[in-house]
Amino acid sequence: MWEKNQQPVGNYKIEPLGLFRGLGKHPKMGRVKKRINPEDIIINIGRETQIPKPPEGHHWKEVRHDNKQDERDRQKYEKARKLHRFIDKIRENYQTDWKNKEMRIHQRVVALYFICKLPRHVGKEKYEDETDTVDCCSLRVEHIKLFEKINTIGENVVEFDFLGKDSIRYTNKVSVELRGNKNLKLFMENKNDDDDLFDPLGREENKDIALGTSKLNYLDPRISVAWRKKWDVPIEEIYSKTQHDKLLWAVDMATADYHFYNYEGEIVLHNVDDEGQQRDSDDE
Repeated sequence: MWEKNQQPVGNYKIEPLGLFRGLGKHPKMGRVKKRINPEDIIINIGRETQIPKPPEGHHWKEVRHDNKQDERDRQKYEKARKLHRFIDKIRENYQTDWKNKEMRIHQRVVALYFICKLPRHVGKEKYEDETDTVDCCSLRVEHIKLFEKINTIGENVVEFDFLGKDSIRYTNKVSVELRGNKNLKLFMENKNDDDDLFDPLGREENKDIALGTSKLNYLDPRISVAWRKKWDVPIEEIYSKTQHDKLLWAVDMATADYHFYNYEGEIVLHNVDDEGQQRDSDDE
């Protein structure tokens, strides 16, 4: 029941034991899929709903009552629903940024242009055990060809040929703005076919962004400040000026021998000696 209406339940069947097939040239193709037992299954169900009984002699791995499971999807769809308010502003911004001389901004503009024009997915980094599919921001040089003119299409033509989401081949020839064509030529200079087309938008930068986000959002700043003071590391190597100004409370509070406690009052951070070995504060 959903809002007092009956809704069909989807994806309730579990794939049987067998060989993995996958879509496209999947790295796991041909591997044996293990049998799924009740002990591998997590049941997420309402608190007032009767929990289904597992087969005799078995038990569920876990029973949860988490009504926030689809919260991220809800937020994503809500953001997509509101996007129409900002489309014109986004297009106006990337038209302005065409002339930006910074390569990272330059490449972001072209990627946004293709996402809007085609339209296509953003694309993300793939792991070694995933199918090698790409999209706008993860395109490689081998996935596009440039033409000055094709009679049936127009001038400044870009030909796309790559495996997209779910290994569905995408082929298309589109006429683009002259600036877009010139920028693509610039991005392809001195690169091999298997090099990323938009390299400043690629993996290493994303890793740096993820690391910086983790440091700011999930790590107590007093830990970073205490470590900095203990080893005389300049503050500018840890935080930018704006971040430093926002975290002055941590800079003032944490000393080189600052102790951090958990909720039970136990020390959870040990001092580190000059040889990099941890030692309990009580042993000092």
